[in-house]
Amino acid sequence: MKALVYCWLLISLFSFRKHPKVAPKAPSTGITSVTWIGFGQQTSSLPIPAGTTTLTASSLPYPKKIEFQNLFYQEVIKVDPAFKPGNPIKQPPTKGNWFVRRQALMIKDGKTQVLQTSKLTINKNAEASNPADQIVPAATTHLEYQLGRTEKMIDKSKPGKFPKTTTIEVYPSEAIRIAVPVGTVLASACSVKTGVIRPLPCEFQMIKFQILGKSGTVLYETTQVENGPVIKLPFTDCKKQEGPFLIYDARWIVKRVHKPNYPVNKGYLIGWGQSGSDFNAEVDAHGPVITGLQLDETLGKEFTLSFEVKKPAPESGVATQMGELILENDVTITKFPPTQMPGATRAEAYIRLKWTNF
Repeated sequence: MKALVYCWLLISLFSFRKHPKVAPKAPSTGITSVTWIGFGQQTSSLPIPAGTTTLTASSLPYPKKIEFQNLFYQEVIKVDPAFKPGNPIKQPPTKGNWFVRRQALMIKDGKTQVLQTSKLTINKNAEASNPADQIVPAATTHLEYQLGRTEKMIDKSKPGKFPKTTTIEVYPSEAIRIAVPVGTVLASACSVKTGVIRPLPCEFQMIKFQILGKSGTVLYETTQVENGPVIKLPFTDCKKQEGPFLIYDARWIVKRVHKPNYPVNKGYLIGWGQSGSDFNAEVDAHGPVITGLQLDETLGKEFTLSFEVKKPAPESGVATQMGELILENDVTITKFPPTQMPGATRAEAYIRLKWTNF
């Protein structure tokens, strides 16, 4: 009987226990810097002075990729390992259940909309990061970072009932809000073709593409990157035949519109894809049609690139087609990850070709 009484008293005490008091917001955000890592491991870091809660990032590196109106960056947030907001929280950010809450915000007309939220784990080096790239929606105007931690709280319970514990998030410091120039970054991106956005500028703009007959006459011409006229060539006017393929001379006229993102090594090359939506590994497997092109850095200058294209001969039974041509910088292409991404993303200039049977 006494045991039941003692148990009831213990439960009653728990039922009147209040939530622990959370310390007032610390004068410092506890965050000392934010680093964005983008295309080709290019970085941009922003130091956070103590006591500062609003800042502007003057620039961002080109993102790792752009998909579905989202920019992707790796982010590293450095926190102060000695940060102590006060009681009841005593552990520094490198110990315990600390994290950094990251939010992409759109602030417009005095209203704030949260577009995306994620949590970054803090390691023993006082760095908050995540193996996955962080999303920056195209509408983002600010990125906000705030130190937080999880706490277990004892809920009030009714007499005779055991109390329950609830895990809550506690934010003992102010957030740091950073205005970011997402619009400027997007303006530098290159729309290679429908559905494919390159995260950095294209060096060249297509002016004209031609296929020539054996006497040098123009058999086909287009100025369209996509949706150009269907290519129908007389097989009797080919330059030569190699195995099952008919070979024609081609001219691709391009204009430089941006300086090289990376200086070339041996020169530019022209790769090709078969379907028009080949992945980068498939483009590499075909082998380029020409290499070692030397194209100087003069903006506005036009270049005529001469090379050969091929078409299966009638009744050859071969289905291989040159569905797309991709002008590439031989150094820039090495900066793209070897994943299943569209080969067109690597293009400094691009054209989609549509062939028809004879």
